Amino acid sequence: MNKKNIITGTILIILGLGLGFFTQAHRPPEGFMDALNRADSWAFKNEVYYALLFISALLGVLGLVGTISGVKK
Repeated sequence: MNKKNIITGTILIILGLGLGFFTQAHRPPEGFMDALNRADSWAFKNEVYYALLFISALLGVLGLVGTISGVKK
């Protein structure tokens, strides 16, 4: 059991989840009513939105792999 890998993996999973929730909260408007309701708040552009979702998923997967590798050793 390698505690360093487990701790690093757990931190990566938490960062990935946090970034995913933050990105989802600031998603681009999907329709006219959504754009009107969110006119006073800022939102990500589509490219940035999908890039941040990809990064958050990647952090989660890397964290999961790190945690599993720490438990197996």
